[in-house]
Amino acid sequence: MPAGHPGARLLYATRLEGPDGRHTTLRLAAAVAPPGRLRLEALGPAGGTRLVLATDGAKAVALAVPERRFDVADATPQTLARWTGLPLGPAALVALLTGQPPCPAAAAGDAVAADADPCPGLLFRPLDPAPGDGAACSGTLHTAPQGALVATIECAGGEAGGWADRIRVELPRSGRIIELRRTDGPVAARLAEALFAPVIPDGFRRADLLGTAGTGSLLEDDGGSTP
Repeated sequence: MPAGHPGARLLYATRLEGPDGRHTTLRLAAAVAPPGRLRLEALGPAGGTRLVLATDGAKAVALAVPERRFDVADATPQTLARWTGLPLGPAALVALLTGQPPCPAAAAGDAVAADADPCPGLLFRPLDPAPGDGAACSGTLHTAPQGALVATIECAGGEAGGWADRIRVELPRSGRIIELRRTDGPVAARLAEALFAPVIPDGFRRADLLGTAGTGSLLEDDGGSTP
């Protein structure tokens, strides 16, 4: 059997809008190996990698390439939210990209063991997809049991059981909007473990990239802000 994990590579055109209406556009390369391995790379205008977020489902690694900085932390929803905006664990993020609901119907209920819940403390309320739309990841995320709205997720396109063509996420607490439009892929591949648990390059120094006080985020790329 070939080495590596069965998965796919994809490319997204990404638009990030802040609460002041200013927006940033960037290209986002993804390597995805369900159920919980994920690598996201924010690409600069010339195509070089600027930021990397990789997880093997247990640990997360962040790389700020031009600044030669790195960080490593547990791949908790809170850690990944620093970079993705969504308080979802690795398996939930992978499900979202593959066009599936990020959380099971009992995401915050007794039917899901605490250590197996991809959306701890959250409830996902699905929205009916548009007729003929294969994506099933549209819905709203709420805190449990309070019910406060955390995010509204809209998905479109994709064949039944396949990858979403477009994902739009509104985050009412921060006023941010994240839009991903798939422009290439999925290209099926066997993906090396090193993609999701990368070796830190020589000369990189550790910095707080994954903590709450850290700097550097896929949501704050500096390559293309526009009023």
